[in-house]
Amino acid sequence: MSLVNHVSIIGNLGKDPEIRYTASGMAVANLSVATNEKRGNTNHTEWHRVIMFGKLAEIAGKIYKKGKQVALEGRIQTRQWIDKDKVTRWTTEIVADFAKLMGPAPVVANGPPVEDYDQAEPQLTPAQKGAATRKANKAAAAKKKAAAYKSEINPSQSQIDEKDDEIPF
Repeated sequence: MSLVNHVSIIGNLGKDPEIRYTASGMAVANLSVATNEKRGNTNHTEWHRVIMFGKLAEIAGKIYKKGKQVALEGRIQTRQWIDKDKVTRWTTEIVADFAKLMGPAPVVANGPPVEDYDQAEPQLTPAQKGAATRKANKAAAAKKKAAAYKSEINPSQSQIDEKDDEIPF
């Protein structure tokens, strides 16, 4: 049996993201997201801690604002640490690997709308771009070869009709 740790939520940001950087310079964003559900005659709000890394965190820091609706996907993670009073603390959070700001595209600093605000694209080096191009070319060639092979083993309808005439019954 395969087990999966995956979560998807759509909620509202409770505050602006908190951005910090690791010693190596990677951006880390902490978000607080509220989801609502109706239970009978009352509404129940659940608050979620969300953490993002890298380019996704940088984008969140620039365009995510309190009150905006966001769709997130990632995994659930529980961490343990000891605070300054030597008390063991636990927290459960969502480590987001995909985020999309819902609604119209945001405008940054009175500029035009941000085109690709919903998902951070990794920045590739020229060597990585070349490798990706070669891989795509190989995949296209393999797909073409598979299609040719498939046409050999699966004759067209006209070829089948011709062979039907030779059946003795």
